Amino acid sequence: MPSLHPSVAAPLRDATTPRLTIRRLTAADFDDLAAMFADSGVWWFEYERALTVAETKANLDRQTRMWSEFGLGACAVRDPTDRGLLGIVGLGVPTVAHPSLPSVTIGWRFASAAWGHGYATEAATALLDQAFGPMRVPAVGCVTNANNERSVAVARRLGMEPVGEVTGLRDDGLKTVTAAVLRVERERWHGSTC
Repeated sequence: MPSLHPSVAAPLRDATTPRLTIRRLTAADFDDLAAMFADSGVWWFEYERALTVAETKANLDRQTRMWSEFGLGACAVRDPTDRGLLGIVGLGVPTVAHPSLPSVTIGWRFASAAWGHGYATEAATALLDQAFGPMRVPAVGCVTNANNERSVAVARRLGMEPVGEVTGLRDDGLKTVTAAVLRVERERWHGSTC
């Protein structure tokens, strides 16, 4: 059994919605994930390019470690009719420091062909229902590139409010970026009505 994040009362579980299956990301998802991450649009706001196969493997390895260490991490979001990978959504731990950022965050990344269909909001709602329900998390944050209007809009649809920005070097160290920091409290969460 994995350890649990200190702020979490129960591990993240697989979920389904009317249009989606959401389950823990595993090594079996690698080929689909690599194909999705090969689209430069998917990673444009982070790197202005696609991810290499090695970078995709490192990303999946990080998620596997997070699941093992904290009982949460990224989930594959699939269309239940054709099992196609639409994207990923997950609960995680912050990778940046900000005084208003909770100790649990949510994030999403979807194939460009899946944009504009509400999948990110639907999948994130399913995870936030767990975070504020059986997981008993007091607040969840989101960190996204401040220029990524689509991602900021998803966070706002989820009831998240901006609490600041963080500026720093990208993971690859090649460029400075500004991230928007948003959060929602358990008391303000309205679940699937968002």
